[in-house]
Amino acid sequence: MLPLLQGRRVALVDDVISSGTSIVSGLRLLAGCGVEPVAIGAAMLQSRRWCETLDAAGSQWRERTVGVLSTPMLEITETGTWRRPAV
Repeated sequence: MLPLLQGRRVALVDDVISSGTSIVSGLRLLAGCGVEPVAIGAAMLQSRRWCETLDAAGSQWRERTVGVLSTPMLEITETGTWRRPAV
């Protein structure tokens, strides 16, 4: 598959980016193959926890990341409903 990627514009896409660790693993895998994505895409960006992880991997990644929607982190209550965690 590597010959198919060489010299191509590549986007790294995931369903959800929450902590950022999975997407950074994908970036490292591609870097090991000599491929640098031009964009990172996700259906959902969950909270902003992922920003610090991507920043540690390289300052260019946060600005190249696009999500269809953003959601806060939620926690389940004793009654089974969801809420934002207390800060």
